[in-house]
This record gives sequence, structure tokens and C-alpha cells, in this order.
Amino acid sequence: MKIHASSVDTIIHKRNSKSSSSNDEGNYEGFIIRMPTPEPPHSLKDMCRLTMYPNSCYSSISSLETNSSTTNTTDIKVYFYLCLRVAIKELSYLTNELPTKLITTTNDTRVKAALTICQALFEDAVDKLNNTISSIEVGPGESETRGNFSTMSPFTNQLGTAWSDQQTCLDGLKVVNSTLFESMNTTTKNSTKYISNCMSIASYN
Repeated sequence: MKIHASSVDTIIHKRNSKSSSSNDEGNYEGFIIRMPTPEPPHSLKDMCRLTMYPNSCYSSISSLETNSSTTNTTDIKVYFYLCLRVAIKELSYLTNELPTKLITTTNDTRVKAALTICQALFEDAVDKLNNTISSIEVGPGESETRGNFSTMSPFTNQLGTAWSDQQTCLDGLKVVNSTLFESMNTTTKNSTKYISNCMSIASYN
């Protein structure tokens, strides 16, 4: 692959020491470093190879109802838009279904309080993602994007907050109920991956 002289902020993740897996399903802690910018991707697969979770990136975006021009373009904003759609769909489902249902299954006031906080954090994360996607105007067939921005890097702050919201929820649950924490950690794994992928794509541009 050719490397250009310019560089971008790229999301790099350190694998959790408890995880022995080397595939797309590992646990990571995120941080950002400067990396050289590769040549522009020409397909969805090319784009997803640059994320920390390439398998999840490709399968989730491919499952959207899009045309072929959407997944074969050099416009990185298109991939960013599609990635946001995936993340919003997953996180919206969790927000509407998960904490509320779990609250009804326990009489522990500390657990109820932690889940209530999770509900608020999930709602905030969805708001952050919606604010980001509303900044992107999509052309016919979702094959191109238009907007008054030349880079997506400013969006990484909102995405980072959405990612942190989920981690804050998990941290709170871990303190009050380790079993519930493990369940929530598993359930939110996809949404965490999707947001991480969006951050990688945004940082590429």
C-alpha cells in the first residue's frame, strides 16, 4: 500500500490483558496517536481494514440497504455516514430496551440507581451520534455527501464522549453488581465496536 506524507489521528487500542483473543472480538482500551495516511480506500473492505474491528465494520455496514456505489467509493464521508447509521441503530435499541427492562428485575436500590444512570448515559450517547450525523448532508442514493466541512476530525470529540458514556455505565455497574456488569458488557459490545469504527474512519480523513 502506498503511503502519503500527510498523517491523521488514528484510533489505536490496547488489548485488555484478560483477553487472549486476537480476532475482531477482543476487548480494547482506546487512545489516539498520529499515523501516516494510506492512499484513499476504494471500497468498504478497504475502509474497514483501517479500523480496529474490520469484521464488525464490514458486516454491519454491508447489512444496510444501500446501493453498490455506496460501498465502492473514495468519499470517506460516505463510509462515516453509514458507520454512524449502524452505531445509532444499535445504541438506540439498547437505550429503549435494556436499562428499563433490567430495572424491573431487581429490588436492589443501588443497582436501580446505576441502571438509571446508564439510561441517561445511553441517551446522551445517542444524542451525540445524532448531532454528528445531522451535520452530514447526504446526496442521492447515499453515494456522496455534502457539507461545509473539509475534515471529520472535529466529530471525534462527540464520538469519544459517546464511547465514554458506555464505559462510565459499565464502571458503575461493576461496583454494585459484577454479574450484571458482565451481562451489560456483553450486550454493549457491538455498539462499542461500532462507535470505535466510526472514530477510526473520522480520524482517517
